Amino acid sequence: MVIAFSLRGLIDDFFRLLILCIWISVILSWITAFIPMPPDNLFGRISRFFDKLTAPILHPIARRIPRAGFMMVDLSLTVALIFSWWVLVQLDGLILSALPANW
Repeated sequence: MVIAFSLRGLIDDFFRLLILCIWISVILSWITAFIPMPPDNLFGRISRFFDKLTAPILHPIARRIPRAGFMMVDLSLTVALIFSWWVLVQLDGLILSALPANW
């Protein structure tokens, strides 16, 4: 069986995976805001992993938004999630539309 990889598919999968990681990071930050956990347990390590993975995208956006919170949830991170999701979807569409159809 021959597995065919296309550049279009790889780019699309990359952006989808990146958006999924951003969602997971924000949801984990909401959970840790309500349920304090020690940082050395498995949940804390997973949360730190996704935070470090998505920090270059989310944190510069969140720093430019005034801090506002609802209960203990930081809404600036939520706004950064929505904005970065929109930008990544647009970037994905632009890159895929620039590539030839059979790539």
